[in-house]
Amino acid sequence: MCAVKAELTPIEQEILEYLEQSAGEIVSYEDIYRKVWEAEPFRCEKVVAVHVCHLRQKMEEPERITAHRKQGYCFS
Repeated sequence: MCAVKAELTPIEQEILEYLEQSAGEIVSYEDIYRKVWEAEPFRCEKVVAVHVCHLRQKMEEPERITAHRKQGYCFS
């Protein structure tokens, strides 16, 4: 588990766990949305991006989550 410097919300925790499980792979915005919100994605890019931004602010090493424009995120 990645070290964090502040308590994560349940959504942030789920995103982090999902990205960690898929380490080294680009995970699409849609896949993250389906997994965390358990709903079909509709214009989900901004919703996911805001939560990932908040998650990164709480991480000891935010650079471990990299953004891939118009694709999604990758955890290293």
